[in-house]
Amino acid sequence: MQLVIGIIRRGNEILLVRESIGAAGEILWSLPGGGVEDGELMHEALRRELREETGLLVGDPVRTARRSGSPSSAI
Repeated sequence: MQLVIGIIRRGNEILLVRESIGAAGEILWSLPGGGVEDGELMHEALRRELREETGLLVGDPVRTARRSGSPSSAI
């Protein structure tokens, strides 16, 4: 599954969302994002996820980055 994550900045502030993602269901802060649905373009998925998680309506991303490899290899 492909994932998208948005970094929304206003000045020196970065938007975070609180969600239950910890191993024991604890509430943690994270960047908004989620999975890309079948047939959905990545920028469409990012806009949808931002709307679902924050209520924000955003345009296309200003910059994008892609990471390949398994999540366990993340730094």
